[in-house]
Amino acid sequence: MVVGGDHPQARAQVDGRCDGFSLRAQSSMLPAPLRTTRKTNSAAAPEWKTDGVRVYIPLTVPRLAEPDIAAPTAFAPTAGLAVELPGEDTEVVEYAAFLAAADASLAGLAGSIAPPRRVVVSADVPDADLAPPQWSDPHPGAVVLTRRVMWAAVAAIHIDEPDAADDVRLAIAADPAAALRVEERDLLWYAPQERSAILAGL
Repeated sequence: MVVGGDHPQARAQVDGRCDGFSLRAQSSMLPAPLRTTRKTNSAAAPEWKTDGVRVYIPLTVPRLAEPDIAAPTAFAPTAGLAVELPGEDTEVVEYAAFLAAADASLAGLAGSIAPPRRVVVSADVPDADLAPPQWSDPHPGAVVLTRRVMWAAVAAIHIDEPDAADDVRLAIAADPAAALRVEERDLLWYAPQERSAILAGL
């Protein structure tokens, strides 16, 4: 199953700008160590609480082998993200959060020896396990995971196709054409029970 191709309207909305704000995760919206510098947020925290429990966690391939998921940040269909997509339904807002997680996974590959493939894990997390970001100008869908996420809470694993590796490698090296091609690529969907098979097939 492929994630992305079934949401052309969501992709168009997210790739555009709403009220001058880009909904694709830019490096300045990501926490350290996914970006080089970290700023102190002196402004009041934006509305970030989710109405549900589905979050999208950016990972790299080796992290799939870990016994649980410890990630500094995730993305969710927050109230702040919904504001940036006025008039859109929950599905579009969720897809915007998913794409932001894919962008964050790409950013996390910079300087990494991990295979050049984006990985996003969708999981169901209690609202009490989320906290607002503390860096300045966060992505409106960003949330902080305050506890490790168990694999039992994972709904799906999303990963780039193997033939995306060259473009991902070039995108990490700041090739703008490759970055655009990566943005247009869909991630493949796997059940969490297929985690071992994914790792064995690399």
